[in-house]
Amino acid sequence: MRLSDERRATVQQVLLVFAAWTFLAAFSSAQGAVYMTSRGLPINWSERLPGVFADWYTCALFTPLFFWIFRRYPIDRRNWRTAVPLTLLLTSLCVVLKYALLVPLEHLIVDCVALPGGEEPGNTSKVQS
Repeated sequence: MRLSDERRATVQQVLLVFAAWTFLAAFSSAQGAVYMTSRGLPINWSERLPGVFADWYTCALFTPLFFWIFRRYPIDRRNWRTAVPLTLLLTSLCVVLKYALLVPLEHLIVDCVALPGGEEPGNTSKVQS
């Protein structure tokens, strides 16, 4: 099966965007790990990575919308009075939607990595015998 040039360009763009958001998630994870290590804190990757990647990938969901608005309403000398307020409005709506998606997703992630016996990850208040 051969893809048309237009379809191939779209696939390449999607892969590039996915790679960029994945890089940001990985870089953020590494940055957090360096910080935790410098403070002498343990790093539990099975807890950390799903949350960090969910955070960045929920941002990634809105990438096509921003591509569309910047094509439709470019911020230039002629359009800036319309484009800037629309971009700010869209950004504000995307922030609300991002957290509306992320918060329940993070609760799901925490439930999936919860320890046996219902103990919360990272909770060291129980002393095991």
